[in-house]
Amino acid sequence: MSNRWRVLLVPAVIGVVGLVGWLGYQRFHAGPRDRLIEQISTMRAASATYEDGLARARQLDRRLKAMADTALAREPDRVRHHFRVALAALAAEAGLNEVSVSDARPTALANPASKARIERPLGPKLADQRDAAVVRGQLRGSGGLDACLTALAAAQSQPWIHRVEGYSIRPEGAGRERFEFRLDVATLFFPDLGPLGDQTPSLSPAEPGALAALSSIAQANPFLAPPPRSVVVSKPAPAPRQTPPPKPPGPAPDSLWRLVGVVRTDVGVEAWLTHTRTSERRVLASGDALLDLRFVAGDGESAIFEREGRRFALRTGQTLAQRRPAG
Repeated sequence: MSNRWRVLLVPAVIGVVGLVGWLGYQRFHAGPRDRLIEQISTMRAASATYEDGLARARQLDRRLKAMADTALAREPDRVRHHFRVALAALAAEAGLNEVSVSDARPTALANPASKARIERPLGPKLADQRDAAVVRGQLRGSGGLDACLTALAAAQSQPWIHRVEGYSIRPEGAGRERFEFRLDVATLFFPDLGPLGDQTPSLSPAEPGALAALSSIAQANPFLAPPPRSVVVSKPAPAPRQTPPPKPPGPAPDSLWRLVGVVRTDVGVEAWLTHTRTSERRVLASGDALLDLRFVAGDGESAIFEREGRRFALRTGQTLAQRRPAG
């Protein structure tokens, strides 16, 4: 073999050997290694997802256990019995008279997961599953305004009353010093969770903040008609010898009317206001106006007024002058 062919053949052999070695490395080492790395990454991501799901499940279990601990019992009959007895005790402690308590049969709650698009066979099973039930009750009584508001504040503070669904306070008689009180509440129970005992729960004291907010309404008693204004006939005063200095301007009229409560009655929502100087009281239904402000709506401790197409928000305890534009 001549030197010329030898010079060409040696690099070709070296190139072929290198190519074969690289292909063997990719097939028997690099390829399996990359596939294992990808599998490990996928497994780690799946493991993190499972850990996150388990953490949320543990949190939901704790919340469910805390809710079940506030239930009255596990059996429907025991729940209804304790529910009626506790409501009657709440009314008596608040000072209501002529108390009557009624309740309805338990209503099973549908599983929220049944609304999700889950394929068979798990979807129909979730739709048929009933883990909790609700018992609704109604409390009726009569008494002073302070007793009615105290019963409402106490009901909102009881852990076994899971929802206050409505209430009404209606004055009785011309004196408007006694009121007919109605309270609609609901309680939950779980057949497989909750207390196993057979004892009516003790009443929890009403929250001080709720009592303080309602006591101002009870003291004002906006259901009472304002006293008649006295007409004073004065003799004309003699002409002054000299012009007295001008009096400083008095307070604006809207700064003298204060919102003391927003109450929902059978006829709708009412705003209760009182005059800070004369103690005059006004009860505004939806659409009624005071000064140049028309009452539109209200909820809880706030009311909405309207003037010239603009709406203003007002909270309990504020005067009309302290209104703010409604968002």
